[in-house]
Amino acid sequence: MCSYKHSWSLKSDNHFGCDNCCSHWRHDKWHSCGVIEISTDVLFPLSIDVGFTPQSILSGRCLKLQCVGSGNPLPVVRWSKNGIQLQHSSDVEISDNGTRLTICSVEASDAGLYMCIVSNEVGQANVLARVDVIVPLRIVSVLDVIDGIVGADVWLPCDATGNPRPRITWYKDNKLINSAALKYHVYTNGTLHVKNLGSVDSGVYKCVATNVGGEHVNVTVDVHFGPTFTTTSLTYNLLVDSDAVFICSVSVNPSPVV
Repeated sequence: MCSYKHSWSLKSDNHFGCDNCCSHWRHDKWHSCGVIEISTDVLFPLSIDVGFTPQSILSGRCLKLQCVGSGNPLPVVRWSKNGIQLQHSSDVEISDNGTRLTICSVEASDAGLYMCIVSNEVGQANVLARVDVIVPLRIVSVLDVIDGIVGADVWLPCDATGNPRPRITWYKDNKLINSAALKYHVYTNGTLHVKNLGSVDSGVYKCVATNVGGEHVNVTVDVHFGPTFTTTSLTYNLLVDSDAVFICSVSVNPSPVV
């Protein structure tokens, strides 16, 4: 912090005595001298020499912000988040004469607009920046197996949480599903809607949720179908006492018992 003090000494000679004054003999006479000291303290406007910028931090880590200001008189440093002043506590550490703010084991609720305010008699200055907390994604809703009926619709849930909001993509038998196709629709919560089921829709469906905090693949989903006959009715002309073979072809998942 900068301040400047200037001192001037004023001396006066006279023929009179005074307390706390110096004296000397000159020209056959005693002379007295007085000394007056004038001190000036120059005030300087505030400035922030070390600030902070917008940043993102992974949940569970320590957030460390620094804010150093200069001015005369020595400025006082205050911190706020979303307009509410922060105080030193078990969760919030304010150290180094208020110039350092530390929050460890950050959570999603610690995200917001952080402001450092330095002030003195001359005025105040501040720096403001947003802090985002990245929350690793987690899939909270999924089904292992869904039974479907030919001609019906099924909904496959994939509800994922995280910050930033995860991006959901679906695969069938490891091939990317085109959500723009009329056959499918992916809702904003990640649920996949498969319309008008057919035997070709049976398979393993996979949901992939992605954000900058990581990637997670949920358990697979196998869509089951009730049995349908793949052969049409046939007419056979048989001879008496001859053998006959009847074919019954069924499409079903899982494998049928005939």
